[in-house]
Amino acid sequence: MENDTATIETLTQAVADLKQAVEDRNAGKQDEEVVRRIAAEVVEQQLATQAEQNKRNGNGYKPTDEDGNLLQIESLGQGAAAWTQLLTLPAAETAPIVKRDESDIRRFQQVSDRLLIVSAAQGVEPQETKYYKQHYAPMVQALSTSVATSGSEYVPTLLSADMIERVSLELRVAAIFPQVDMPSNPFDIIGRQPKRTRTARGLENTADTGQTGFSKRTPATRKVRLTAVKFDTEMLVSKEEEEDAIIAMLPFMEEEAVDWLAGDIEDSIINGDTAAAIDNDFAADDPRRNWDGFRKSVQAAQKIDGAGANMSVSLLRGNRSKMGKYGVNPARLAHVISINSYIQLLSDTAVMTLEKYGPNATIFAGELAKADGIPVNVSEYERTDLTTAGVFDNVTKTRTVCHTVYTGGFLRGIRRGMTIQILRELYAEDDQDAILASTRLAFSPRYPLATEPVLAQTYDLAL
Repeated sequence: MENDTATIETLTQAVADLKQAVEDRNAGKQDEEVVRRIAAEVVEQQLATQAEQNKRNGNGYKPTDEDGNLLQIESLGQGAAAWTQLLTLPAAETAPIVKRDESDIRRFQQVSDRLLIVSAAQGVEPQETKYYKQHYAPMVQALSTSVATSGSEYVPTLLSADMIERVSLELRVAAIFPQVDMPSNPFDIIGRQPKRTRTARGLENTADTGQTGFSKRTPATRKVRLTAVKFDTEMLVSKEEEEDAIIAMLPFMEEEAVDWLAGDIEDSIINGDTAAAIDNDFAADDPRRNWDGFRKSVQAAQKIDGAGANMSVSLLRGNRSKMGKYGVNPARLAHVISINSYIQLLSDTAVMTLEKYGPNATIFAGELAKADGIPVNVSEYERTDLTTAGVFDNVTKTRTVCHTVYTGGFLRGIRRGMTIQILRELYAEDDQDAILASTRLAFSPRYPLATEPVLAQTYDLAL
């Protein structure tokens, strides 16, 4: 709790400093570029703070049963099964069971991941690497006293929960929406009809014949389909790097893989377009073509022309007004805006910024303020180079957009978590190896967008 309070206090002070800088800018005392730099630093500080809180609080990946219910871990298995659980389950869940500090379990998971990468890169069994002898074996030996009925000969074959969790922590906008584990691809989920069925007015029956029975209704169902698509990246590593600095390179490669994949996933949720039609900068293999995101999915009836105005709470309220019943409950809504819009929003007295929350407030990844009780999430992937029509043409780059979304209106699906492979032959003539990182995910509306306004957008917003 002391750590949480300290980190939130640091962040709230940073937001207060930014707000003061905006006021100075409005009074002509501060340069615009300085304010933008401070804003970017505040966003990064908030994201780092939230990631650290999530790690300490065990947020991110959670073990579930087939129905999606959280599993309560009370004990580990026996022998190798216990070590596998220690590796693949969240450290926050298993640390109390083995009576070790959570940081010890996280370190074990990290070392296990690196052992697998090193052994794959060198083309040998994990036990044959120097890393196994110098780093992995001593750690397992130190933990073996806490893991009952198991020896220190355990060798991992899977990537740890730590790797999966780090990808989840980076998904700032994606974290707004519920996630479903996909046992098949495609995976169909039964959904109820968006509109309620009207019941009937019942009558009292007093006679013994000719009674009026209940009016019968059959609940209609529909199908929500999740189709997993792949995000992947390939990194080339020279043989010299492997021989001279493979251990030192591992943290860098891991962080890069996590950052690249998480960035592309969030970019796709906001700017995705399977037809590559809304912007003219889609590459042939662009990951934004994996699914339709906010800008492509929003219906014409839920779009508002901002007419070049600055971001304000009034405009965000306009988004809500376009969403009908889905825009009523603040607890089920989220605003997603650009850094530029956030700077402008600080000048609006109706917005509650983070320094007013207090040290015990609940904040979410990407959230830096609230407007009418709705989290304002800042994303670097809300484009700031659009035309007045809200598209990218690589000519006019003077506008941005913002979105308001009903958080139950979309679903995320996960078919395969992050995996890493090593290719040793493809670039053999160049004396290089390839490291492949990939994941298979789905993102889909939960309701028919043509009739259910779960998403609204204001475009043509000033920078």
